[in-house]
Amino acid sequence: MTDATPSTTRLAGLQAHAAAKRRETVRRVGTAIENLTAQGRPVTAAAIEGLTGIGFTALKRNTDAYDAFVRHSDQLCARREQPSRWGRDRAHEGDARARDPLLQRKKTWLVGQLRVAREERDLLRTQYHTLLQEHMRLQAECRTRHEDEGWGTPEKGPLTT
Repeated sequence: MTDATPSTTRLAGLQAHAAAKRRETVRRVGTAIENLTAQGRPVTAAAIEGLTGIGFTALKRNTDAYDAFVRHSDQLCARREQPSRWGRDRAHEGDARARDPLLQRKKTWLVGQLRVAREERDLLRTQYHTLLQEHMRLQAECRTRHEDEGWGTPEKGPLTT
C-alpha cells in the first residue's frame, strides 16, 4: 500500500512546481546573459531584471541562476580581479602594527608629540641661525685682522710688498 494522502500529494506537486520554476528562472537568466554578452552590454543585475523581469532578490534565492550571474557579471568579475581598497589596507595592517609602535598610539598623543617636536625644531633652528651669524662675524673679524697685520686675506695668502 502507498502513502498517497492528500497532503503528500499536494507537497509533491508543490515541489515539482518549485523545481520547474527554478529551471525556468535559470533558463531565462542564461538567455539574458547570452543576449547581453552578444550585444556587448555589461552583465548586471539591473540589466538582467530589465530583460527578464527577475529581480535581484529572486535571482539570489535561486542558487543555480545566481551562480550563472556571478560567473558572468562584469561588476563581480572586476571586484574579484582587483581587491577592495579596504582589503589591501588591512592585509598589511597586522604586520605594520607589530613593526611600528607609533601605529598603536592614540591620535591625541601623536599630535602632542608632533607639537613638542615642532617646538624643538624651531628652537634648534633659532640656535643654528644665531651660531651662523656668530661664525660669520668671527670670520669677518679674522679677515680684518689678517689684512691689518699685513697677512692678506686668508683666501689669497700673504701680501707681498
